[in-house]
Amino acid sequence: MPIYLVERDLPGLSRAQFDSAHRATIEAALRSTADGLAVRYLRGVFVPSEGRAVCLFEGPDADSVRAVNVAAGVPFSSVCEALDLTTELARSLRGDLCASC
Repeated sequence: MPIYLVERDLPGLSRAQFDSAHRATIEAALRSTADGLAVRYLRGVFVPSEGRAVCLFEGPDADSVRAVNVAAGVPFSSVCEALDLTTELARSLRGDLCASC
């Protein structure tokens, strides 16, 4: 399933406020999946000094990921398809390691 990057501009947000927003986003993704629209929250990074965050989701399309973020009530500036190179590299290395078994 494709990976989507969600960019957030959150000036003045505290760590505690980001934790609440983070939790709301995870819960919205779980509700969406339970309702039949599989969107999975993967991880997020928050930079408090810049008031910015990026979050990764797995989902069928950008509109589904956008809908989960709207349902969570957490502001975002963009949703775009991305490659999670960490995951790709891990898959590649596992394949290389298993090929030598």
